[in-house]
Amino acid sequence: MTSYDTFANGPRYPNATTERHSTNDGYQLTVSYLGKEGFSLVLWAPTFIAREKWVERIKAQKEVVRQRNMIFDTHTLNEGVLLKETEINCAVPYDNGRRVAYGTNDGVYIQSFDDDKLGKPIKKIDLQDVKQVDILGNYNLLIVLSERSVLTFPLDALDKDNPMECVQRVTSNASFFRVGHCLRRTFICTAKISALRSTIKVLEPIDPNIRARSKSTFQKLFQGGDDRLKTFKEFYIVGVSCSIQFLKTKLCIACETGFEILDIETLDIQSLLDPADISLDFVHHHKDFYYDAGSDHVWWTEFAFYVDKSGWRSKKDFIIRWKGNPTASAFHHPYVIAFNPEFVEIWHVEFGNLVQVIQGDNLRVLFVDNRRSTMPSSHAVYQQPYGQKSSYDQHDEPPSYELATHSSQGQGHERDKVILFSDNKVVELRAVPPPPLADASVSTNA
Repeated sequence: MTSYDTFANGPRYPNATTERHSTNDGYQLTVSYLGKEGFSLVLWAPTFIAREKWVERIKAQKEVVRQRNMIFDTHTLNEGVLLKETEINCAVPYDNGRRVAYGTNDGVYIQSFDDDKLGKPIKKIDLQDVKQVDILGNYNLLIVLSERSVLTFPLDALDKDNPMECVQRVTSNASFFRVGHCLRRTFICTAKISALRSTIKVLEPIDPNIRARSKSTFQKLFQGGDDRLKTFKEFYIVGVSCSIQFLKTKLCIACETGFEILDIETLDIQSLLDPADISLDFVHHHKDFYYDAGSDHVWWTEFAFYVDKSGWRSKKDFIIRWKGNPTASAFHHPYVIAFNPEFVEIWHVEFGNLVQVIQGDNLRVLFVDNRRSTMPSSHAVYQQPYGQKSSYDQHDEPPSYELATHSSQGQGHERDKVILFSDNKVVELRAVPPPPLADASVSTNA
């Protein structure tokens, strides 16, 4: 079966493989359905020609379903060029989408695109075990997590012969960092995780023009330290933190025990979910979860639902039950995208129905920007489930939430991209333009 074929959505439409085996009993064809309720069905054809006709018709029907349900499609960025040399761990697009920086086991690589032509990734920074990369174009700043150290580089250092001469260490023993926007300001949060608590430092980038004016030539030559970032706050929370989301005035921190909402100015903290809401009792036994502020969804690895600003479950007749066990997510209104190792499942958040599934192999997310999770979709239309009635009135509006969206100045729409690794390829998930509307001005004579 060709990788990244879109197979039919929902349990009625399993994915047909092209695995063929022959014995004295006939010619075997295996049909497989992926997901938590996955199964395989073995069929036998009396002749080789009969089996090939079945395979041909199944593939044709799959293509019909794929075209009918295509909301997103994939576009190859890198096929085997960089993968033969190292393992790609992460990526970030920049320069209005004309370049991508890859974090790998042996450094940072840059790939350029010219009129949709793929350039060869070139190694720019020699580092070990790069797990995260991010770029703040407005601040001329590249941020890297390498061997548990958060490092910064001037973005233009990528064009120099030895970018390591410009490196500055922000912190060591870091588990992860997050970049986002809160209080109308840009922040970088670094997290140090221990068995008992998580220490989080909130830093703010300094405008490069201000840095240049405030430092004398002597200081530029001899003063050490990190003059690219300044500390805004530092605090700790009890337990292990696994994620940070930026809201307009607060941080949402996912911990082992649940979600905490922290006021970034006063450091007051409260639980996202109100324990007084008995309709949430069913979630307390599930520890694997994540939260997307853009959709006002609370997501567990088994299901997703709405909550309001008071921490109570809203739209109580609405719930999404994942087909797989997602390891990452993205919210591109009106769709929520969940990423599994074998497939991507795309759901409509208004109706709660599965609208598309894209198959992959050893699929990993390299880049998704949940700090800007309001990507305008080309398919911002309401799609009814297959032969089903909407779970609630289509005129109901989803609850708003105070998601912090950053200025697009200098960023373009590059952060709307989703970059994946699958089938030994790096691919970009793109929204498919809607079909053109029929010309209403054309009339026929009676």
